[in-house]
Amino acid sequence: MDTVTLSLIIVLSVCCQAGTYNYSDVDLHPDHLPYFLNMYKELADECIQEKCPLMEFVGRKGCWGYEDVCPQNDSYSTPLCPGDHRGWVPSKQDQINTFFAQGDFGYVAEQQKELMVICEPNFAADSS
Repeated sequence: MDTVTLSLIIVLSVCCQAGTYNYSDVDLHPDHLPYFLNMYKELADECIQEKCPLMEFVGRKGCWGYEDVCPQNDSYSTPLCPGDHRGWVPSKQDQINTFFAQGDFGYVAEQQKELMVICEPNFAADSS
């Protein structure tokens, strides 16, 4: 997982918690829009009520893979590990799980668990 992708996830997390949303600010590939809208249910609900320009993407299945509830078959990427698993892990499924945890969105999920607040602002617009 590169820094740009992780930064995008963090920016999207911050931008979509503020209430009324300007849908023209969403600058994502159309293939990613269902994942985005599923991540922010309130935004999707608002989109339905306002008949926003992203309506065609609301309600489609999909999740990035690092969310607490994300079925593997709905995940953005499904790891495929061709070749023999012996010598590395006990089973093929363990090989796929190991890849997911170390090189896919499972890594992001583990990193999120490690996040902690080091310094809190005194008020919303404060920098420290």
